Amino acid sequence: MRSVALQIALCAALSPLAPPSRPPPKPPAKCDRAITPIAAPKDRAYAGEIQLKVDASDTSRRVVRVHEP
Repeated sequence: MRSVALQIALCAALSPLAPPSRPPPKPPAKCDRAITPIAAPKDRAYAGEIQLKVDASDTSRRVVRVHEP
């Protein structure tokens, strides 16, 4: 028991009180090329089909499984 308390006391005495200082972060590099804006999304109808597989066999626990292949 004494050796454990002694080890804890030594570790506490030898550990630094403050973390080592780090250099300040560097500013981000400037980009040389022009930034092109992203086009706004458009609402339009989907031309294909969407399939859903629904498993509603466990309705007593209100569990419904849906899979979109």
